[in-house]
Amino acid sequence: IIIALLVATIAVYLRSNQLLDQILIDDEWHAVHALIRLGYSDIFLSFGHADHSIPLTLFFKLMAETIGLSEFRMRLLSVTAGIATVVVVPYLLKPWLRSNEAFLVSALLAISPLLIHFSRYARPYALTILLVFLAVIALWHWWHDHDKRWLGIFVPSAVLSAWLHPLTLLFTGSGLLWFGLVALTRAFHQR
Repeated sequence: IIIALLVATIAVYLRSNQLLDQILIDDEWHAVHALIRLGYSDIFLSFGHADHSIPLTLFFKLMAETIGLSEFRMRLLSVTAGIATVVVVPYLLKPWLRSNEAFLVSALLAISPLLIHFSRYARPYALTILLVFLAVIALWHWWHDHDKRWLGIFVPSAVLSAWLHPLTLLFTGSGLLWFGLVALTRAFHQR
């Protein structure tokens, strides 16, 4: 448990260190411009002049109109997802890993420069990494265990990740395609 706490502490530190000093740059501005200029329905129905993550922009607009929007609040969801990835991914891989391997996976996720960067960015990447991984593992379990609860995890995870960033369909869709082809092959051979 000491190792797990150490890994979690490192993950939290690396994802939150100097977070308040960051400013919005590049694609993060697209969401801000959209929430300033557009209403909820316009945001919901369009990527706008420059693409923005529709659900994140809707969430940011809701924050702006209720509790107030700040750069820190815009990044809080990504930071939380980035930290959750360090805990959730090794837990999902638990059936295939020994405990020391799960700690190693967790430690590697905690110090991964790309995952740290995505966790500090007010874009959907940290969320989609977590959701896609959850969706793919849930799909695998549903296929092998025939437990519909896993399907209940796969569908919302895959749909939300695709809504956050359409390119995630490459991962969740390829999993569906794979198991679809296996099912068709089995059906063909059973005839």
